[in-house]
Amino acid sequence: MTFILQGNPKKFDIDDYLGRYTQIYWRAPVLRNAMQIGDKVVIWRAGPEAGAIAVGRIIERPTEKENIKNPDALGDDLWRAEVDNPSVVKVGIAIDDVRLTVESGMITRNALMNDSVLMNNRIITNPQGTVFRLSAEED
Repeated sequence: MTFILQGNPKKFDIDDYLGRYTQIYWRAPVLRNAMQIGDKVVIWRAGPEAGAIAVGRIIERPTEKENIKNPDALGDDLWRAEVDNPSVVKVGIAIDDVRLTVESGMITRNALMNDSVLMNNRIITNPQGTVFRLSAEED
């Protein structure tokens, strides 16, 4: 299974986070029971420069922040809004590739909007939320 995990750069410095860490943690408020070790993950940056900026895989099942295995990889200093409380559920991800700009190969929101399959995914049609699932065809 593949998940898209969306972050808002107005609330959290996603670019800096992906530049610092090869293992990250992401909020998993929904679909957490569906997430399994080895599932693929796409990190999506919201906003004016929206698009897929990193790929990785789940290495730690969703659990409360206070119980994660590597708290040094939380990047709590990168929050521009309120830091997550200890009971927020996070999923552990190993990052395999990061592409923060069009020049480096990020996949833009416009590219997905023009794709006959991906144009119907919720990340395009209703991008409210943090966790989205890709169908087998979309993957």
